[in-house]
Amino acid sequence: MADEREPLLSYHEVQRERTEQLLAHEITASAQANEDYPIDHGKVAWMQVLGGFILFANSWGLPNTFGVFQTYYVDSLLPGQDAARIAWIGSIQLFFTTIGCLPGGVLLDRGYLKSVIAVGTALEVLGLILTSFFKSYWAIFFAQGVLMGIGSGLMAIVPVAVLAMFFEKKRMLATGLASTGASVAGIVFTISLRSLFLSMGFGWAVRIFALIILITNLVAFVVMRLQLQYGSKGSSFGFHHFKDVPYTVFVIAFTLFVASSFVPFFFIQEYAIKLGVSKDMAFNLLSIMNAANIFGRFVPNFIADRYGGVNTLLPLAIACIITLCMLPLAHEINGLIAISIVYGFLSGGVIIIPGPTITDLSPNKAEIGVRLGLAYLVAAFGGLFGNPATGAIKGEGNGAVDNFKGVWLCAAAVMGAGVAALVVTRWLKLATMVPLNILSLLYALPLTHAALYHPTPALSFIEHVLVDNWGAYASNFSSAITPCTRYVSQTGTMALTSGRTTSAQWMRVMFHDFVTANVSAGTGGIDASIGFETARVENKGSAFNDSFAFWRPFVHDGLSMADLIALATVMSNNLCGGAQMPYRAGRTDATEAGRTTGVPAPETDLEETLLFFERAGFDKVDAIGLTACGHTIGSVHHGGFPEVVDESFVTPENTNGGSNFDTTRGVFDPNVLGEYLNGTGNKGGPLVTSYNDTMKSDLRLYESDKNATVHALFAQGTGFLDTCVELMSRAINTVPAGVQLSEPVTAILIKPINVTYDFNEDGKLMLNGKIRILTPAGVPPPSSLNIRINQHETKIEPEAETGSSVFGRSNSIYGITSYFPFSLSGPTIHGATSFLVYGPGISESPFPITSQAFFVPSLTALEGSSINVTIAITDSKSCSDLAVRLAAPFVQHGTLAPKIHETSIAVGKATAVLDDYTLCHGLTVLQDVPTGLVGAEALIRGEVLDKLMVNGGVAGW
Repeated sequence: MADEREPLLSYHEVQRERTEQLLAHEITASAQANEDYPIDHGKVAWMQVLGGFILFANSWGLPNTFGVFQTYYVDSLLPGQDAARIAWIGSIQLFFTTIGCLPGGVLLDRGYLKSVIAVGTALEVLGLILTSFFKSYWAIFFAQGVLMGIGSGLMAIVPVAVLAMFFEKKRMLATGLASTGASVAGIVFTISLRSLFLSMGFGWAVRIFALIILITNLVAFVVMRLQLQYGSKGSSFGFHHFKDVPYTVFVIAFTLFVASSFVPFFFIQEYAIKLGVSKDMAFNLLSIMNAANIFGRFVPNFIADRYGGVNTLLPLAIACIITLCMLPLAHEINGLIAISIVYGFLSGGVIIIPGPTITDLSPNKAEIGVRLGLAYLVAAFGGLFGNPATGAIKGEGNGAVDNFKGVWLCAAAVMGAGVAALVVTRWLKLATMVPLNILSLLYALPLTHAALYHPTPALSFIEHVLVDNWGAYASNFSSAITPCTRYVSQTGTMALTSGRTTSAQWMRVMFHDFVTANVSAGTGGIDASIGFETARVENKGSAFNDSFAFWRPFVHDGLSMADLIALATVMSNNLCGGAQMPYRAGRTDATEAGRTTGVPAPETDLEETLLFFERAGFDKVDAIGLTACGHTIGSVHHGGFPEVVDESFVTPENTNGGSNFDTTRGVFDPNVLGEYLNGTGNKGGPLVTSYNDTMKSDLRLYESDKNATVHALFAQGTGFLDTCVELMSRAINTVPAGVQLSEPVTAILIKPINVTYDFNEDGKLMLNGKIRILTPAGVPPPSSLNIRINQHETKIEPEAETGSSVFGRSNSIYGITSYFPFSLSGPTIHGATSFLVYGPGISESPFPITSQAFFVPSLTALEGSSINVTIAITDSKSCSDLAVRLAAPFVQHGTLAPKIHETSIAVGKATAVLDDYTLCHGLTVLQDVPTGLVGAEALIRGEVLDKLMVNGGVAGW
């Protein structure tokens, strides 16, 4: 297969150059019902940025130009009116611009994009034409403030919502680029209007302005699109969206920012003139501010795409506050110019980042419009009262600095309140913007886990699967995969002769679940919908149900089947020679089969195969790379695919007739690439060499760019494994819109395991558990540990059996796990709030604990469908205050993935009293026998006191 060619590009160079554009195709009417425009790339997507730029300019850009109207009205057209009263025209315009977002958003959710733009444009143009003829305050108030405001508002929501449909990874950047239209409008419209006021008079200047808006909005009308499936059902309008607490608090912050951030745009010119700056230079200050605002609208947004909207907004808003406080110190033009540049830049992000951040808070893409509209409805009142209120504070003395000091400081105080609300939003675990270590701290507060699952029950279990690979307390995941040539549902001779491979089958399950993703529609991906789809022809074979049957007992309220599909992929890679792949938790399970049918099959032609990958967010280079990575292990079997593998492969030693992809079918390595390019070994596997030419799907894919990508991948050597980690991580992290994944789960070096309070046979309080220590290979584990609780120290010894872990692997060297059991009793453990662990080479590590209220493991059990729980409480609490909430997994029709059902148990006071603890007991019969672990929470007035995981007949795991 090797060929003479030009010097090889690196894999990433091949990615950048994209050796070919994905095959162009016409979308038929029937396909339009199922396909959306590409996400994050393509002509259609970037045309939305152009249309958004225009609509931003002709909606949000208009308040940025009001300063020139304000000055003209005060000096010429309405000289008898107070400046603060005239500011109400601009404020009412901003108010209706923001309040108009609600009907605009609702209509947009129902698919009326073109109608929204048409009506909005008509109202804007009509308002401007009327303004050009009116001479009285109230007539201008109605035309410019109300009519133009409503027209702007209908369209103002369009770019933010539409760009959220067309961009995912680049959403903040795309929105920022489009929003620069508002700042460009602030510059161009301001300078142009002032010049036209002087040369043509107010009336004709405004009429020409209306014509410009009409023509440019026609361009937006032509290029703007909705994703094809968007708007088919419409949104659910209602104020129930405000039950989402992080969303609601963020809306409050947004409102306060709207109330304060526009103040300098309204008053900087008047302030400069009062300071003695020439009118020409004062007019230029607003243009300077708007020019800086352009860069402020996309530079911070580029950062926000990586670090999150809230994390970017916080420092921007704080810096705005500081700049506002510096305005009273600016007494001459140079200082005003500097502050205008700085504030213009900073406020750009504060003004625009909230919009796309709100779209991130919308779990249902079909409700982006209404949730944005509701947010802008509330924020409208900030725009309505913010500028006039601060303007009313302005003094009437002779000193400009003293007159305006209250204006600037009031704006800073309001923005400070917005920062406080933003901090609360972040604390409420807003989307991806809260690092996992913050979540861990929240979960580790006292009174949270008397049964200590560090840092949380779900993450403790996932970390156990990832770390405890072999030896003592090894997870079943590891034994199911290793050796990497075994198959999970077979044992003995059958496992050796069938040729089937667990790790390869788990990778196949992941791929079939992932590749039905439609990233532009926000559907599919790793959501376990494959469990409902095993009867489809593309999912033939037992791999899917065999895998789900193995994973099903692990599903509980903190770990979904979708999470397990991703976890199985990570474990298959990590244990079978791949580079270390990170794992993120937090996926949710689908409740029905996915809307998208079909996956790339051996007989699928190249064009259709690439379209499957493109819809899932992978281009041709990515598709080749992911295919090569998935085919470094495993086989295609005659038993399942006789059209690919002929009968000659069936032998007594290969009963299923497996044809391996390479000569090392149980190891992640680059051999599949080398054997393909050099024509050696298995020559790339059965999907390259099949006797049936129509089944050579890998060959068609590899040759689609004349083997450029395959050469680049093979040239990486062992770096190919890092590329595989990158591609497979993208695949397992492709999830439906609204699903937010955790930060990568990392190995815990010092980990408490099932540390719980209980009572011994004499009814005395005791604290039991184990401490697991993870040390690098070659470093001896500590010979002993010390536990200190309430100033009392206890030395504990390790168990004889140790384990080994793939974590920390380097050159095939693995970490060692050691386990230190302990059981403490006596008065020292009463009233404890934490304990310390330390030893030789182990620094002091504190862990929270509480004995005030806890599940009693020895008196809590699940037998069949009956579960009884016992909670011990101190005298300061009452059984009547307790609530117990259960989350149990049960069989679900149509799939082997369980469904979690929540229920409550009533508890009452038991007659027994143990070691001065009152016992509260409850018993219930569940609707069926659970398929796995049952989560139990004890609460008082909504506060979680303790958590416990209950297995059949056993409390804890």
